[in-house]
Amino acid sequence: MVFGMVMGVWFIVVGAYSFYFAFMMRQTGVIKTGWIVSKHVQLKDSRDLPAFIEIAVKKTNIFAAIATIGGFLFLIAVATNFFTLMLVCILVLIGAYVWYSSVIRSAEKKYLSPSLSKKNKKK
Repeated sequence: MVFGMVMGVWFIVVGAYSFYFAFMMRQTGVIKTGWIVSKHVQLKDSRDLPAFIEIAVKKTNIFAAIATIGGFLFLIAVATNFFTLMLVCILVLIGAYVWYSSVIRSAEKKYLSPSLSKKNKKK
């Protein structure tokens, strides 16, 4: 039961931080590497940083809402010993994480990878 409560709170915290991160990314235009973008990505050489930020903010907010709501539902399921709801919450949260990671990685490749013309000009 304690592990379930910790897990529910963890999902709520991840969701809350994701909302905060998306808000700060939109306000400042700065992307924190390591949270949403791999550390190996060179942001100064990106193709279209504002477009990436716009997509990342929308998708991060969707993920944050799912994580926060899922965390609260998970806490309710743990408190009431409703194991079916716990299982559904876990599957939805894992699915949301996989979806979010996939969407962000494809946007990273599309908007943050240096363009081929820049690479050719450097040679």
